[in-house]
Amino acid sequence: SDGPDNYQHLYIYGNSSHQRPDKYMLLGDQIKPSQRLKEFRCETCMKTFTLKNNLHQHMKIHTGVKRHVCPVCSRGFQRSTHLKGHLLRVHPEFNSEGHCQRPLDS
Repeated sequence: SDGPDNYQHLYIYGNSSHQRPDKYMLLGDQIKPSQRLKEFRCETCMKTFTLKNNLHQHMKIHTGVKRHVCPVCSRGFQRSTHLKGHLLRVHPEFNSEGHCQRPLDS
């Protein structure tokens, strides 16, 4: 049948093409046909994205700028979520803003 479960979306990575079920079609055909095949390509590394915002976020990796700096050890991160994860893993005594959560000794 031609229902959403049988829909295939073409994704292009470099010189090869791969088909896989389009998760958006499985959610009830919420995306217009003209939007399904839209691709946004990074001209630096040729990686492709289906959302323009994802491409803009990706482009930051090519600048080398790390705007989010750990207040404890000064390590830099390109995304705030990566900094928060770092604080949780490496500095568990600090909260996500870098404030110490240890109780004061009396």
